[in-house]
Amino acid sequence: MSLTLSSLRLAAGGALLAAGLAQAAAVYGLRDHFDSLGASYPVQSTSNLWTFHRGSYTSALLTPSGGGYYAPEVYQQIGLRVDVGTMGCTPGFCSVPLAHTLATFDGVFVHPGASTSTAAVFHAPTAMRLDEIELWSETVANGHVSDGLDARVRAIIGGVAHDIGSFNFNHANTATAKLQSLFAPGLVLGAGDLVEIRYGAGPSGSYLYDHGNVNVFVRTSAVSAPPNPMPEPGSLSLVALASLGLRMRAGLSARAAP
Repeated sequence: MSLTLSSLRLAAGGALLAAGLAQAAAVYGLRDHFDSLGASYPVQSTSNLWTFHRGSYTSALLTPSGGGYYAPEVYQQIGLRVDVGTMGCTPGFCSVPLAHTLATFDGVFVHPGASTSTAAVFHAPTAMRLDEIELWSETVANGHVSDGLDARVRAIIGGVAHDIGSFNFNHANTATAKLQSLFAPGLVLGAGDLVEIRYGAGPSGSYLYDHGNVNVFVRTSAVSAPPNPMPEPGSLSLVALASLGLRMRAGLSARAAP
């Protein structure tokens, strides 16, 4: 048995690549982003990890106000943090038990305009593979008299939009548990590319009663690439590997001797 410099070089390169892949895998959560902002939300910038827009990623940014971002002219809002058991229906409008109108998971409040979606947009900080998008959704706070909301997911890569999926949710299908939706696009995002989730007022909804509690998880991994070539002979790192290989080889030979 012998270990060559080539095998050592390949093993070291593979270990470095594996370590890089492990470090590059990441999950970016919508609620996590809001939690990181603290009590006072800053004026938005397109350099943020997440941004919130009046319509789509090409539309104006929503403005900060207290615990959320909102556009008062058409009353669109996102950002008020919602915890389990809160956001019950308004007294006098409860046609179902109060327990059925409360949030079942920690998320953020979404209130789209009557005819315009409210968009949550993720900005890829580096190149990455888009492994999975998981959305949690439910209607709360008067949602029982709403026809629900719609959610549309797409990736914008190099300025080109790629539709990923869409669905509707309402109080009938989120009365006591979240609606969990999974997408596995497998697309590669470059730094600055986007994932957009547009929340709308449903097929015929009005903004007044369409209240959503939502969360989004964007799961990513490293973009596959060949390992960087190891330094040529003459570098200190390769000399160290060669020395180690020779010592191991000598030890093995000594053990094999009669």
